[in-house]
Amino acid sequence: MSAFADSFSPTTGALPLDRAEAGRGTRRAPTPQCRHCGAPNPPAAEFCCAGCEYVHRLVQEQGLDDYYKFKDAITVPVDPAVFETRDYQWLTDLQQQAEKASGEVAELTLGLQGISCAACVWLIERLAHQEAGLRWVGVNAQTGQMRVRWARGAFDAAGFGRRLQAFNYLVGPVEAAAAADRAESRALARRIGLGTAFAMNIMLFTLPTYFGMEPDFTYARLFGMLAMAFATLSFLTGGWYFIDRAWRALRMGAMHIDLPIAVGIIGSYIGSVYGWMVGDERLVYFDFVGSFIVLMLIGRWAQVAAVDRNRRRLLARQPKPPQVRLLGPEGTGRTLPPEELVAEQRFELVPGQTVPVDSRLETVSAEFSLASINGESAPRVFAAGQRVPAGAVLLSRSAVAVVALQAWNESLLARLLRPAEREAERDPLLERIIRGYLIGIFAIAIGSGVVWAWGTGDAARTWSVVTAVLVVSCPCAIGLSVPLAAEMATVALRRRGVFVREAGVFARLGRVRRVIFDKTGTLTLEAPVLRDPEELTALAPEAQAALLALVRDNPHPVAQALAAPLLARGVAMASLGDVRETVGSGIEAGEWSLGRDGWRNPAAEAEAAATEEPAAELMDLVDTAAASEEFSTLVAAVQAAGLVDVLKGEGPFTVFAPTNDAFAALPAGTIDALLADPTGDLTQILLYHV
Repeated sequence: MSAFADSFSPTTGALPLDRAEAGRGTRRAPTPQCRHCGAPNPPAAEFCCAGCEYVHRLVQEQGLDDYYKFKDAITVPVDPAVFETRDYQWLTDLQQQAEKASGEVAELTLGLQGISCAACVWLIERLAHQEAGLRWVGVNAQTGQMRVRWARGAFDAAGFGRRLQAFNYLVGPVEAAAAADRAESRALARRIGLGTAFAMNIMLFTLPTYFGMEPDFTYARLFGMLAMAFATLSFLTGGWYFIDRAWRALRMGAMHIDLPIAVGIIGSYIGSVYGWMVGDERLVYFDFVGSFIVLMLIGRWAQVAAVDRNRRRLLARQPKPPQVRLLGPEGTGRTLPPEELVAEQRFELVPGQTVPVDSRLETVSAEFSLASINGESAPRVFAAGQRVPAGAVLLSRSAVAVVALQAWNESLLARLLRPAEREAERDPLLERIIRGYLIGIFAIAIGSGVVWAWGTGDAARTWSVVTAVLVVSCPCAIGLSVPLAAEMATVALRRRGVFVREAGVFARLGRVRRVIFDKTGTLTLEAPVLRDPEELTALAPEAQAALLALVRDNPHPVAQALAAPLLARGVAMASLGDVRETVGSGIEAGEWSLGRDGWRNPAAEAEAAATEEPAAELMDLVDTAAASEEFSTLVAAVQAAGLVDVLKGEGPFTVFAPTNDAFAALPAGTIDALLADPTGDLTQILLYHV
């Protein structure tokens, strides 16, 4: 199996697309499209990736071909997560809790990632009909949630989750944070509903005036009062949203798009109330107040809802930090969420689980992925007694025991998962437009009022003119076009696999002049891929089945890279019995093995090593830095933070070592403050560069 070693590349994930010459008189050849997602294909290929080929085969085998009749022409390609081994113990625990709290029929609401069109809802419902014990399933594509009801004791929720994963739909618990993300869009939807009802009632009591109702009609005054009452309710429930945001922006010294909207709403409402009080119908614009507020709310809701939908699509690879099982006399077998972990507690990690806090490994050895920490896809082997950083993912096939070195709230992972609070982003271009617009409108309105007052001396007519200018010039186009443009850009990016998580991103993009990649892993894929997948096809069917049995449930990135094309081709997995792993070397089952050259024959490996020329002794990172005067400040910081033993470890490490000049560029006193408290931020700052 070692022949595959040269077929892997962690830095290439797609084949280059040949482009037809676009010379005069020639036409570009049609780009081949993926049979599953519709994305552009490599030449002479039916699918853009192994994931799409795998899901397409499953759809065909299950007789669900109608899915392709309903789906959108182009959807997002299948996520590599379909091949990963995910821990669904959290789903089993939720199922047990739901069954304890219910009768014969239990119910559960789950988060759902991967829905791109109505065909996805259809496919999930068809898969649910094939599940034993499942009574009903309801999928809400707008909220990204799925509700399931099942007969107690007759349904396997974890099995259903794994089956959905095979079709590129990932389930996760409904988090409180996700509900908070939807709070603004739901609040806007409620405001739109109320505003629409108020606007319709305003029109109901205003229409008689348009149809010729005389001011002295018996119910004319009553109709006007009811129109004002509903306009006031619309002003308070819908208009206040824009007024409050505009006022907060002014207090921060910013000119927000809500400011001209608020000015128009206030001007038209105050003018209308004044006109009603003095009995001058020329000043009454209650119908405009209600309609304008509803239109502005709809535009804002479209913008906010688009961002919320993208956030819901980004369901975490591990829905939440999974619960850990305690070991030792203080709580053997008891599970608790990582938020309750404290230092010196001994607990168990299962394959594929993320280390919630910095921990000390107690098992003899284990392999972890540090890709989420340092960006490197190559796994690292840790020995007993070594510190495993929070955020590392266990890749070994068996569970390991670790001891927590810190509480959850001190963990780097906890800081990363904590929602970031951003101040409102400012768009300089939009602020200049709004500032010029407002100055112009106010100048025209005041000028018109002065001229009218000087010419007529009629205060009521003067106010009518000023209000009319403000109302007519109220920025309906700006208020609707800006959110609509953001929505269209968000949708276009999503179709290309880019998800917008914050509404202010477009304002910031205009100021970007340089992009800096701070880790080499940023420019590589999460996992290696085969350069030539056809080498797998050349294997005998028996060898392909054995290889799939060795790598199918292994979270190692190389194992996943081998499993993906085998699963896509529908290779049947052989039954090899127990698969054994030698950490850092390879895996074996019976006569089949996969791993490093010579790892099953140590004598041959030692003989080969003995014939090699002795290599010069290499210095570790700390000794290398200490040998250069340019890194003296860095060495002092590493010693103060107690990281010498870590950096003298086996590695491999990728280090961005700041020089003395880099430290000298920091504000005065920064280095002294960090060195004075090495247990504070100093350790995390240094680890960020490793």
